[in-house]
Amino acid sequence: MHNEMTRITVPLVNNYIKIIQRLGRRGRGSYQQYLVDPLTRWSPEIPEDAIGRLLDLIEAHKRKNVIRLPSLYKQALVKSVSPEQLDLSMAGRLAVGFLNSMKNIRGVGRSTEALEFVNILKRPFREFSDSEYKQMNRIFQEKMTAADGKMVEELVEPAGADGDAQMQLREKSKQAAGIIMDRLRHYDAHELTKAVTDFLITYAVPSMPDLHHSIDPVFQKIRNGQSVLKEIMNGAAILIYHEILKAIQEGNLKGAVKNIGKYTLLFQGDTDTPYYQEVDSFEKKFYEIIEQKNLWERL
Repeated sequence: MHNEMTRITVPLVNNYIKIIQRLGRRGRGSYQQYLVDPLTRWSPEIPEDAIGRLLDLIEAHKRKNVIRLPSLYKQALVKSVSPEQLDLSMAGRLAVGFLNSMKNIRGVGRSTEALEFVNILKRPFREFSDSEYKQMNRIFQEKMTAADGKMVEELVEPAGADGDAQMQLREKSKQAAGIIMDRLRHYDAHELTKAVTDFLITYAVPSMPDLHHSIDPVFQKIRNGQSVLKEIMNGAAILIYHEILKAIQEGNLKGAVKNIGKYTLLFQGDTDTPYYQEVDSFEKKFYEIIEQKNLWERL
């Protein structure tokens, strides 16, 4: 098979988890098409063990014999989408559990079963992501067009925030970055990625564009330099993008615009970043609406 993935990263795992969660919210049709149906093609052999027995084995092997864990997850996932299974939500729960194991349990993400799993879902998840982006893009444009000028003005974070509030936020940013720096030696790759990603999402504030740079000394200390940093930044990009989609789906234009601004601040010009083109399109649509409503001078 062409273009198969040969390495599983934390950003990839987080992206798959977010997609599965979104599939669950989209309804049975999408969930069946993009998750259940692909998994039915994973193996022609359906395990004889009951799904409950396989779940018990998974929990037991998490504690004492992780070598068998990938194989057990495969058996359970194949069983969960077999014709006799009525509760198809089990497939989603198992898939998320397997993905979490890939990033939390040493060795699981390098297993043959883990690579098979992510590659089986690669194409359907890409198709779903493309479809969802088009739908959310249309909804975003419709809601922005329908919004009156006052509402659009309220979506834009003011450039000049209160001085005391800015000072407090800068101090919090420095403290948070300092905590990460102090614990740097003790983090494993997953913990480091999570800590820095959480920091970036919290302190990437368009009205204070230098705020998140408190983390720069941490970046300079990270071993393996650019490859680790790129993975961390990709992880942040993926999480922010899914927050944009969630906000649009919930009709929360303020949240959508806020996260578009965060993404743009962190990744502007870096076209290799995950979902760059999609967020760029959202941003352009937002500016088009501002232009159409003649709001530039007021903003």
